[in-house]
Amino acid sequence: MPLDRTYSGLGGWSQDDLRSTLQEFSNVGSDFDIDETIRFIRGVVNVVRKRERIDEGNTDPRKLSVFLLAPDAYAQGDLPREPMIDSGMTVLAGKIWFVNAPVIAGKMKPIITDVADEIFRIVTDEINVGEVPAVVVDPRPPVTEVRYYHNGMRLPDDRISLRIDCSDITIQEICDIINRVYNQCLITPDAQPEGNKLWKNSSKFRPYRNAEHRVQAFLKPAFAGAFPTCRIYHESAGTAGRADLHIEEPDPFNRENVINIAVIELKVLRSYGETGSSYSDTNVREWIEEGIRQAYMYRKEKGHRFAALCCFDMRKTDNGSVCFEPYNNFAEEKNVELRRWYLYSSSKVYRIVESTTDSSSS
Repeated sequence: MPLDRTYSGLGGWSQDDLRSTLQEFSNVGSDFDIDETIRFIRGVVNVVRKRERIDEGNTDPRKLSVFLLAPDAYAQGDLPREPMIDSGMTVLAGKIWFVNAPVIAGKMKPIITDVADEIFRIVTDEINVGEVPAVVVDPRPPVTEVRYYHNGMRLPDDRISLRIDCSDITIQEICDIINRVYNQCLITPDAQPEGNKLWKNSSKFRPYRNAEHRVQAFLKPAFAGAFPTCRIYHESAGTAGRADLHIEEPDPFNRENVINIAVIELKVLRSYGETGSSYSDTNVREWIEEGIRQAYMYRKEKGHRFAALCCFDMRKTDNGSVCFEPYNNFAEEKNVELRRWYLYSSSKVYRIVESTTDSSSS
């Protein structure tokens, strides 16, 4: 059955929220605290990545394989069990795999046809599991295609392409994902789910004390789903202190060999604290300068390709990016991207601003 629950590991997101982010941006750390469908995606992609590394001579058959998040779906059959799929030593092609979320072990049913439609019908009609999350791996094109069917193979048009190499992701892709999270889950108090509100009292412009950690809880699963070969981790202790989010791609066989892609420092800009204490423009400038220095030092320490200071502005007034102006040259010198997102205190205020913007642009 489709997994439509809301998980704490999704930072309060629903499956549909995450799915739309995957839909737009799908182009390993600690997975224990993220949703099982994301773990399923990441498990399949990393098994495929390992298998392709081992099978560099392309000796495997060029046939489709199917992974179903349905470990018990074919229990009535005496199917061969593979307890170490994740090793990369097992030929994947030409088989339907029944696996659990980590994609470590599973059972296998051979596929006796090369016709894609017949394979889909085996899943939907013969096995009758056309509604469970599925991944279809197609090694026939020059670059292997991996397709994720959130609502199952009964809906073949409803699919998402997954990346099996994230080493070339850009800072813009990372910020685009943050922007989608912002629009879906952060922009107004109503957009924020009950399980992970950022506002303690939005009418008085008081964010929660740990608002940065709450933002982090939204971003980690979004990155984990969009970049399935990457390790997404947070609060890493180092000589420079503790960073908010790291994105790195480990070698599939030696996790000590990694491509350090990005380090992201998160700051919430406030007019007031949780209990009503006020903060000045001087405080805001100090936070921004500190954030740039932190992002720079984290990047310098581990050699990340990108560093970014991402500010979530919860102050009374939206003054755009004026707060960055004293530090633009400093950030450029340190090679730190500066990005900002304004969080409205109410949906009403947001609608007024949007209608005013639409009127002025027409």
